[in-house]
Amino acid sequence: MFSIESKFYRLTIYIYHLVLVNLLFLLTSILIISLPASFLALTKTMKEIENPGIIKTYFNYLKQDFIKVLPIGIFNLFSLMFGVSLQAISLQDSMFLKLVTLVFLFFLLSYNLNLYYIFGLSDEKINYFELFQQSFIWSLGIFYQNILLLIIFLGVFLFLFFQFPIVLSLCGISLPVLAYTKLFTYQLVKSKNI
Repeated sequence: MFSIESKFYRLTIYIYHLVLVNLLFLLTSILIISLPASFLALTKTMKEIENPGIIKTYFNYLKQDFIKVLPIGIFNLFSLMFGVSLQAISLQDSMFLKLVTLVFLFFLLSYNLNLYYIFGLSDEKINYFELFQQSFIWSLGIFYQNILLLIIFLGVFLFLFFQFPIVLSLCGISLPVLAYTKLFTYQLVKSKNI
């Protein structure tokens, strides 16, 4: 049961890597300016979560993409300001307009997340216009799955918040990012096969 080849050992190493990457993300994103690079390093590291040397991998990605990802971070800031101002508008108790606003805000969140995942696919010089365009198309293409994933995340979050708050504090960021990375990779492989 406790041998290196056992499933239990691999599961504990997997959980350890999730907790470690979560803590690394929290530590490196203390400075607001490093948040975009930290999130990109998190998304890239999640693709290699089973490999040893996760700390070195994370910091290599963080250092490699720190300057290149700043325009995406600025766009995220403007998106956040737009989303907050959109939410602050009085909708005069119209449930339909509130629903449309909520769907649009979720699309905006999905779009901003997909920017990092698509950015992580390219190793060469990035064309930001194409990056924003591809992220928009990708966000439209998998939007219904993202809504389902959001409902699942919300249910798991509420369950963990009330039943196991320690799990939420240890893996609260890395676990949803891992799930979204798996979904993104699955959709990418599926789209290449078509």
